[in-house]
Amino acid sequence: MLSLLNLREPAGEIPASVFSDISLDKLLSGREIAVLSHICAPEDISARQEIFMLLENKPFYDWLHELYLNLKYLEKSKYLFENSSHEVERCALFCGYAESYVSAVESMKNSYKSKFLAALNGEAALRDTQLTRLKEGISEHKKLWGIISNNRLSISPNGVYVKFAADKAATVSDTVYRICERLGYVSTSDNKPAASKMSPRLADALIGLWRGEFRQMALLREELLPLINPDILRLTDDLEFYFSMNRLREKAAAKRVSVCYPEISEEPRYSARGLSDVSLILKDGSKIVPNDIEMAAGESAFFIRGANGGGKTTFVRAAAINLIMFLSGCPVYAKSAEISPFTRIITHFPENEGFSSGGRLENEVKRLREVVEAADAQCFMIFNETFTGADEQKGTALALELMNKVSEKGAFALFVTHFHGVCEGEIPSLVTVVSGGSERTFKIVKQVGGRSSYAQDILRKYGLDRESLMSKIKEAGNDQSAL
Repeated sequence: MLSLLNLREPAGEIPASVFSDISLDKLLSGREIAVLSHICAPEDISARQEIFMLLENKPFYDWLHELYLNLKYLEKSKYLFENSSHEVERCALFCGYAESYVSAVESMKNSYKSKFLAALNGEAALRDTQLTRLKEGISEHKKLWGIISNNRLSISPNGVYVKFAADKAATVSDTVYRICERLGYVSTSDNKPAASKMSPRLADALIGLWRGEFRQMALLREELLPLINPDILRLTDDLEFYFSMNRLREKAAAKRVSVCYPEISEEPRYSARGLSDVSLILKDGSKIVPNDIEMAAGESAFFIRGANGGGKTTFVRAAAINLIMFLSGCPVYAKSAEISPFTRIITHFPENEGFSSGGRLENEVKRLREVVEAADAQCFMIFNETFTGADEQKGTALALELMNKVSEKGAFALFVTHFHGVCEGEIPSLVTVVSGGSERTFKIVKQVGGRSSYAQDILRKYGLDRESLMSKIKEAGNDQSAL
């Protein structure tokens, strides 16, 4: 099947819940989400990247846009022809349909070096013989139609006559109208006689007058229609995806957000410099703060902790959105990146989970354990305040159990949490940077020793000093076996 999006079968599928969790469904249309939900095979990632990079070149953009317009015109002319109500309409619309098909196929030809674009060239070459006969047939059809359309009906006291207008002579009514217009009795824009749709009865009358010509046109159409294969119209959706994602890149560039096309890593990795949350470009006045991310085999799971409003959720959203963009061959919003072709993305963004009722928490724990059990190094997971309804002791124990299992499986995961006790475990943490004691910088960095920079927030919230806080965390750790 001819496509500008896929050379291979998709490598995986992203659940709809992921797009709603990270608010990507508010940034893009349903049609765009449908494309993004299918994870590309590595070969397709590279092939799509080639197209997006070429779109930054104006001559290429102009050529591809012309192809798109020709396809849209073919789509419209096909609809009009197929929905014609009588034979006269079919004859009048056929040439437009056939010519728009010829234009669309010929505009597929190109000299660009790309696997997708080579496929367009190959398809156009396959249809060349058909186009030759189609062009000849269009010319024959036009001559037959011209015999009819160039004739006029004139009315006199002696009856109705057919006037052959090959000499382009004006009718009496045309002459009278032009004289009135010149004398100022008729507006050139508003008062021209309105055209009326031809009735089936009048159509039948015309066919009766030019029966031979209409019969020849019908036979010609019967021969030519099989030469028109409008399956190339499926390229329209492909092109709309490229143009739409390119417009998003242009909006980001206008806000000076960096864009790159990541290298495909052969080893499990998610490495990026200057990663940005592109969803913020639609929010007026939003400050887009880029961050770095470094995840690889051996250190593929991180807790994200820090002050409220410090950028934790924005960070994981940026990680998820850009990973989806990469897996779809789209521009990634970072200065540079190297990412492995993950085949699964899982997110868990609970809202008002209300874990106070015991059964719901147990069900959630069971479901997440099953998800992690099936995970591997090609799986990327994001947990945002998971187990948030549990108390500190139980939530900490569950979070550590989950992430330890993720790490054992070699899967990749980011876990945003307010449970301070997780820093006692073996899973490393990324923390928000707070300057001047309380000012949020929205920078996220790997914690190097000690407890997080938001300890003062917790102490103020619960009215504790550091010694009391340490004591409570130690007690919670000793009671984990009760779970």
